[in-house]
Amino acid sequence: MGGFPKRQIDSSSSAPGAPACDAATRLLAAEAMLHRLEALGKEMDGTARAEDIECVHRMRVASRRLRTALELFGDCLPRRRLKEWAKEVRRITRSLGRARDADVQVLFIEQFLAGVEDGKARPGLARLLLRLRQHRAALQQSVLKMVRRVGESGLIDRMTDSLLRLRARQRLERAEDAPPLTDALLQRASQTIAARLEDLLTYEPFLRQPQAADRHHAMRIAAKHLRYAMEIFEPLLERALAEPVRWARKLQTVLGEIHDCDVWLERLPEFLNQERQRALEYSGSARGQRRLHRGIHLLEQACAGRRRELFDRLGQEWAKCAHKRVWTKMLKALSQHAPCGQAGPEAPASAAPADGEAQPPAEAGP
Repeated sequence: MGGFPKRQIDSSSSAPGAPACDAATRLLAAEAMLHRLEALGKEMDGTARAEDIECVHRMRVASRRLRTALELFGDCLPRRRLKEWAKEVRRITRSLGRARDADVQVLFIEQFLAGVEDGKARPGLARLLLRLRQHRAALQQSVLKMVRRVGESGLIDRMTDSLLRLRARQRLERAEDAPPLTDALLQRASQTIAARLEDLLTYEPFLRQPQAADRHHAMRIAAKHLRYAMEIFEPLLERALAEPVRWARKLQTVLGEIHDCDVWLERLPEFLNQERQRALEYSGSARGQRRLHRGIHLLEQACAGRRRELFDRLGQEWAKCAHKRVWTKMLKALSQHAPCGQAGPEAPASAAPADGEAQPPAEAGP
């Protein structure tokens, strides 16, 4: 599948005209990073043991959330420290991403195979499961290497120490009666959330194009970026962000399941080709590989049907979200907190239909 540019972690929030990094902002930055760093560290032992696939999942999510915090508050950290931390956390995410994807695929095939009654379909699925398990076992070596590297480098301890010092310093600098939400911090939250919402809404036209798999994948990433950003500011803006966070999570989940189907539909033909090549190299004949086709074709049909169902559901959820005016209400709530003399975030044109009613996207088709 074609790629899309990935959001890079940088300190662009320090650009001219960006909100200042005041004491309240630095305090939230330190607390957000410490919370996510603690969540990441808790899962290291379980990830290394590979006894519970949820450890890898939780550690991967924690690393993603930490990357978001580093991106949003990069100007609150020394540039050299930011560069080092961002690089190391990105390496953690990349290593865990491959392992998590393999875990999910193994679990899916195990469950799918358990429900298959056609004996002639089982050989192909069993072979696929074998290859996936072999692939996951091989990936564990890189996961162990990553865990050892992080542990031996003292990265988590060094980040924790620096962030604890930053938090303590900000608490000392702030007056006892200082509000936790300052104008600068609110401006940062509003600008960040509005920009990421605009990224998500950019992909709305592709809700009428069921074949636009690359755009749906990019839309999932945009929903994830929006959600993780809102979650950082939610402790201070819970009334404005609680419902939008729930909707972003819901959309991200459906889009993620659609992407899973797309991955299977792309890779299953590749799997059959690879098995055929293995047979030719080993025995000089691929005649016996035909028995694998029935199960793989059954899985292809199931994934194609599931994707159509999920695409229809995505359109329905998007229409419900628009009908409830979730994004418009969120931006309005943020604007009501806006500093005196400044306008709040402007609602993107597609945040809600002009007449207040949303029309669901076209059906996914047969």
